[in-house]
Amino acid sequence: MHWRVDLRSKLADGIGIGLFLVIISFTFELLTQLVYHFLGRPGALIFALILMAVSVAALEESLRNRRAENERVLLGMFGGILGSLVTEISNQIGALALYSDAGIILFILVALIVWTLWRRGLPLGAKLYMQTLLLSWLTRIFLAGQQFMEAWSPIFIVVYQIIGYLGLLAGLFVCVWIIFRSQTRYERLRLALALWFSILLGMVVLIG
Repeated sequence: MHWRVDLRSKLADGIGIGLFLVIISFTFELLTQLVYHFLGRPGALIFALILMAVSVAALEESLRNRRAENERVLLGMFGGILGSLVTEISNQIGALALYSDAGIILFILVALIVWTLWRRGLPLGAKLYMQTLLLSWLTRIFLAGQQFMEAWSPIFIVVYQIIGYLGLLAGLFVCVWIIFRSQTRYERLRLALALWFSILLGMVVLIG
């Protein structure tokens, strides 16, 4: 009976949550494109404000110690994904150039601030929130770099395709690790984030 419960946790809390995060990312990405296409800049701004409110609310809930550790992890990751979409919309409407040279400098600054706070005892929910947001941001910077490098030299088309397939292969490796090596539900939730990032990176590079 114990191994059945453990297997269910590996499939649901590890692989299931990772795939769910991927679905959320691409669903809201598609929804963002539709809002921008049909409602234009004003609609995109309103949608960004809604996402920002939900993202901050998820972050707030992830910081409440009365919630179980696993709940705080999930809320932090969900809020981070929505927060990354806010930055994506801001970049699309021209409010922030997050994927340019200046955006890379800003990314490094934010990452260093988060790393400093992390060492000083950043709460669990905030850790997962910022980790998810920064990983998504990094993926977008990588995509912008792909477009530039492929235009500069055709050889980078092959290089980025290899990186994309390696990302998907890493996702498969994470799934195997979850099933055969993971021990606790918390560990599987953390690995779900790695699975999400691997698949996200692979799909963004391969399909744009």
